[in-house]
Amino acid sequence: MTAALVLVLIALWFGTSHTIELPDGQERFRALDALVVEGRLTDSRYSIIGPLFAVPLYLVGLFWKSPEFWCARYNFLLLVLLVAALHRIFRARLAPQALNGFLLALAAASMFPNHQTNFFGDMFTAVFVAIGIAAVSTGRAGLGWTLLVLGGANTPASVVGVAAVAAVEAVSRRRWRFLLAPFAVLALVAVEAWLRRGSPFTTGYEGYHGFQTLLPTSGRPGFSYPVLLGLLGVLFSFGKGLVWFAPGLLVPVASDGDPAVRTFQRLSLLFVAGLVPVYAKWWAWYGGWAWGPRFFLFASVPASLALASATAHPAVRAWRRAGLLVALVLSTWVGANGAVYGLRGLEFAAADGWRWEFLVWHVPEFTVLWHPLVVPVPVSALEIAVIAVVAVSGALLAAPVATAFVKDAAALPGTVRERFRR
Repeated sequence: MTAALVLVLIALWFGTSHTIELPDGQERFRALDALVVEGRLTDSRYSIIGPLFAVPLYLVGLFWKSPEFWCARYNFLLLVLLVAALHRIFRARLAPQALNGFLLALAAASMFPNHQTNFFGDMFTAVFVAIGIAAVSTGRAGLGWTLLVLGGANTPASVVGVAAVAAVEAVSRRRWRFLLAPFAVLALVAVEAWLRRGSPFTTGYEGYHGFQTLLPTSGRPGFSYPVLLGLLGVLFSFGKGLVWFAPGLLVPVASDGDPAVRTFQRLSLLFVAGLVPVYAKWWAWYGGWAWGPRFFLFASVPASLALASATAHPAVRAWRRAGLLVALVLSTWVGANGAVYGLRGLEFAAADGWRWEFLVWHVPEFTVLWHPLVVPVPVSALEIAVIAVVAVSGALLAAPVATAFVKDAAALPGTVRERFRR
């Protein structure tokens, strides 16, 4: 699996399209450009914390290729950082098969292959929070909480997730100072708002809203979306639902594993649970013009760990094996689809003031995962190679479960005869 992981990363670097074309990425890059070139902080609503760490890449781009070229690959390098850091933290706590499966699932069978193609801020938050929770779970509190605070401040809405993690850790370890973490997040957010917009209470989202469309809930600002509809959309919608994009969340982690790994999984799920009600109420719960549930990229971390743990310890019951295989196949398609197809073929949603955008949230034929299966989308030979590499990775992950199925099938005739004899 180690060779497969390296091959996946090579395929993502050379075989996927890295751009800063989508609006959020462009605005973040403009803010970085203004800071480096003019020494000026823009009043953008998006945090500058994540882009700040891309400054070295911007400077490299001034002498080789271009700043746009390297910044477009910033999120890929963050993915590599995540894989390397989690390997170092868990190499003595997870069996090699489970650890390699976890990292391979992250790189190939998750939402990460798509998010490494752009300059959105979700990757920074997911990576820093994931490494932070891993460090906290293994006793590296100082490093862990520092990374959690930075990741949380980069996406202010995630302060609820940070607070949930801090509360549980404070109670379980009797370290009440951990409760300071969400306040540190809010303090960083306030300082940045003060420096960029003149007041610690000015977020940049005041009055910010989408277009008025056919939907009766459209055109409203802030946390105005009906929470029940938001929960249904975040969890189950065909184009944005976590059930489809992170099915590993429904798979339990083996209960006999290392306590630190179980803590990591529990805290990671808690962080995701903190995000869901916040974004379910947000008017743009769907994440704007972006592939999949972009606000929930972090959900791929506990989902990937669950898949790897389950494949390393195949379930005894056939129906659970079947469910695990479905989750693995779907997760592999999520990785391949996000890496290669993205939003291709769905550009119609932007017409007439985004009048038809809701189709890519809810109608299967117009959602990112299912549209290429209904309407063929041209792909290059290199992109076909990326799909093949991801598919092989998924097959490696599924091999133990598939093998168990084959053994069950081979033993089935004898089992049936034995039951008839009884």
